[in-house]
Amino acid sequence: MNRRSFLTAVGSAALAGASGCAAAPASVPDVSITDIYPDGTEETYEGEYVVFRNREESEVSLTGYTVAYSSGHSHELSELALEPRASLRLWSRDGGSRRLESRPPQYLLFAGIGEESDTSVMDGTGNVELRDPSGNLVNRAWYGRE
Repeated sequence: MNRRSFLTAVGSAALAGASGCAAAPASVPDVSITDIYPDGTEETYEGEYVVFRNREESEVSLTGYTVAYSSGHSHELSELALEPRASLRLWSRDGGSRRLESRPPQYLLFAGIGEESDTSVMDGTGNVELRDPSGNLVNRAWYGRE
């Protein structure tokens, strides 16, 4: 499987540097964006998706968090908690969401932005962001950069 190269930048510094705003959360969850598969990328699964991983030793609730794409599309996560080291594979298309019985668990979630595998919310280059319910940046990753 060929993976597009990307850089990950954690938004902790951005949260800590906010001034004139409400106090930032006491801690930013360690949820990383581990893989990005834009449309047309050689991948194991059909369709375009992003993989997130909980790197914490405890459960992390992502309820109310938003995944935002540089194309302007976004998806709000609802009622989702990731166990320690669990991963979330978020497809942009429609489908049946489920939890795979594995160790650590894997969650498959479909944003329903479009139909089937033709849906594309990621261009050849861009970024994907994870934002908390207040809109603070938690993590950002770029794709399509060599």
